[in-house]
Amino acid sequence: MTWILLVILGIVHMFTIYHGDFWIIFGTKAFLMPLAAISLARDAGLSKPHVRMVFIGLWLGWLGDVLLHFSHLAAFASGLVAFLIGHLFYIRAFYNECKVSRVVPLVMDKPYMILPYAAFFMYIIVLLNNSLDAVMKGPVYLYCFVILLMSLMAASRFYAVARLSWWLVFAGSLLFVASDFVLAINKFKEAVPYARYIIMSTYIAGQGLIAYGTAIMYRNR
Repeated sequence: MTWILLVILGIVHMFTIYHGDFWIIFGTKAFLMPLAAISLARDAGLSKPHVRMVFIGLWLGWLGDVLLHFSHLAAFASGLVAFLIGHLFYIRAFYNECKVSRVVPLVMDKPYMILPYAAFFMYIIVLLNNSLDAVMKGPVYLYCFVILLMSLMAASRFYAVARLSWWLVFAGSLLFVASDFVLAINKFKEAVPYARYIIMSTYIAGQGLIAYGTAIMYRNR
């Protein structure tokens, strides 16, 4: 039931972007990740360390949501840090699943998987290089590297989890990457049509799929 509420709240939030004012948009946005975290904890419990790590990652996403809603640079930088730490928790969770299952992460079995991620990372650097000042280049490129590593580790769960869980979490990681890519282009490069809708729809779906994919893998029976 709480997952359905998350979908409904996500749809409501998308409508508030068009119809609502600053605080209405903020209010609906601020409840999204707590609801995802509560849904995960209710379905899977928090006894397993990798579930706890995803749970913490969702709360760090909430903190990032709150901070990024405000436009000044300090809030943006703090939100970036919150999301970056959240991705580190996801990375650790996905690696831990492989370790506990005693399987080789897919990226180690098929190292050529790194190539599309490396190519996309280089593309981002080339695309944003002239649009970022010297102060922002390091943090933005570091964040891009970490979120791509997060998606790569989501893919690496392939041998460790049920296939549906793998697909959901991996798809969620790609949507999260897409959301932040559009955000970066819109903020630093050029205006993207319907950017707020694209950013938030892919972000909500991405985080929701990561949470739900984890929940169905470790659902309490």
